[in-house]
Amino acid sequence: MRTCAGRENYAEYLHYKLPELIELKDESFDPMKNFMNALEVAEDDEAIHLEDDAILANDFRRRPEKSLMQIPIWSFSFSL
Repeated sequence: MRTCAGRENYAEYLHYKLPELIELKDESFDPMKNFMNALEVAEDDEAIHLEDDAILANDFRRRPEKSLMQIPIWSFSFSL
């Protein structure tokens, strides 16, 4: 999850829903640099990138897995 100072309440919600979540704090207030850092942390592993203000659906874990099983090399964006 990408976050920055002042958004701790959002991060707490996501940590509650996804305890294994890795938090990347943007110290430079540069969203692109923080995203690139998130890609480096993920390396070549599967990863779901979240912003700190994401609101998760009840079936959040199932939706990405189902889509990735169908087309595993694509990038997906799940939004409202």
